[in-house]
Amino acid sequence: MYPIAAVQGNRPAPLIRLKSIGVVLVPTTETTVKYGHDDSYRTKEPQETGFGMIVGRVIGWLFVLAAVASAARDVVAWYDIGDFAPMPLGLLWFNIDVDSLNLVQAVTQRYLFPELWDPVIVSILLLPAWLVFAVPGIILLILFRRRS
Repeated sequence: MYPIAAVQGNRPAPLIRLKSIGVVLVPTTETTVKYGHDDSYRTKEPQETGFGMIVGRVIGWLFVLAAVASAARDVVAWYDIGDFAPMPLGLLWFNIDVDSLNLVQAVTQRYLFPELWDPVIVSILLLPAWLVFAVPGIILLILFRRRS
């Protein structure tokens, strides 16, 4: 049975129904949803422990962990050398697996879009690795956070 109306407090809640494919999107806050043709309303709790939410949080924490490890490496190198020079993402990737870096460059330039490699991807590869890992990690943690 598909929801036919939604109410938040005294106001109608945004409710999107795509009948042709059977997709119903309901707000993430607690919403009273009317099901069927009778006048009964039930409270629909937001899903916060779904498998997709957990996977999003785990991936976010892995990105944050990689950012912390990369930042720790930069701090240790700063202590040893005496000059702060954060490791760019491209150098980190080169040190881990040079063949995959070359493969991604070749595929991007030959088969996808050559202008995508030089101004866009090269700019990202020149950024500090901790920053490149921290930004998507924090964004994922915010998007997939537990809501109360």
